[in-house]
Amino acid sequence: MGRLSILIATVGGRSGLVVESIRQYKPSRIIFVCSAETRPQVDGPGKPCDGSRPDDPGREAIVVQAGVPPECYEAVKLKDHEDPIEAYSVVRKVLQQIRKENPEAVVIVNYTGATKAMSAGAMMAAFDDGRCILCAVLGHRPSLHQVDEGTEYCRSYEVRDLHVRRRLQMALACFERFDYPAADHLLDEFTGPPVEIPLSNRLQLLRALARGLGHWDVLNYEPARKNLAVCSNVIPRECVRLLDRSAKSVAILQAPGAGAAQAQASPRTLDFDPVYDFLHNARRRGVQGRYDDALARLYRALELYAQIALQRRPVPIYTGQVDVTLLSAALQAKYGNGEPSERKSRVGAGSGL
Repeated sequence: MGRLSILIATVGGRSGLVVESIRQYKPSRIIFVCSAETRPQVDGPGKPCDGSRPDDPGREAIVVQAGVPPECYEAVKLKDHEDPIEAYSVVRKVLQQIRKENPEAVVIVNYTGATKAMSAGAMMAAFDDGRCILCAVLGHRPSLHQVDEGTEYCRSYEVRDLHVRRRLQMALACFERFDYPAADHLLDEFTGPPVEIPLSNRLQLLRALARGLGHWDVLNYEPARKNLAVCSNVIPRECVRLLDRSAKSVAILQAPGAGAAQAQASPRTLDFDPVYDFLHNARRRGVQGRYDDALARLYRALELYAQIALQRRPVPIYTGQVDVTLLSAALQAKYGNGEPSERKSRVGAGSGL
């Protein structure tokens, strides 16, 4: 059984432009978008269609000409057929309802009939939906006014690629302001019909980049490394080195307690890359106008610099469990009261990031 097909057609002017699209696409359901003046053309009595010229006696309603049963169509009426914003809003609402009730439906939007404002609104709504098929009814046109009757034919246009390219530009703008979750959300929406292969490959690359940078931005180094591994050809080498060295230093800093692994490792194994990482992070928060967050990261960068510098000493001092005997005489006098275990707890600081 095929997928449900739904035709949205603007009504006005030549009825043949709508009738031809019904005959060609044979939709399961039709939604006519019309004005108060053109509403009778859908299913009014007599011959409500055409008949604008003295030599044209008019034609029966569209549903009669196309043989559409009553249960297969509905009409949506606009208040102002010269308002493209209203036309857009109405068609957009119709599309959203269709996607909610029939997510896999094939939707064709025939924008050829009615006023230019209605056509423009319908086209904009179709582009924003991103999965519609646009339909233009063409034919032999001896003048600029209308198509010769009996020469009509439908031409279809896929809007998917254009929609994706527009959303892609929005995602790139998110990258520029370091809003990686927003970029990931925009790229994650492209789950419908496939697009051309080069564009699809670019989307997948940017999606991995958004997720990797998003993890890195909140200091989740391992998930960041996994996602960014597929983007190594587009990431500057110095960024890859910063990520790798920061991850290694953080692993040392986060070892339990004083850290047997820390004690056994060479002090030079630990470097200051996490400090630079925090400084870059603070800069990004500043660009976003999140100055309180930027200040907190600058504070942590300063604290982290001291923490790493202490561990890089010939005789390392671990801030999570300080041996006061390694401190200067003045600091021992300040922190050296009580039993050794008590003294250690008084000067100890967390080693997490």
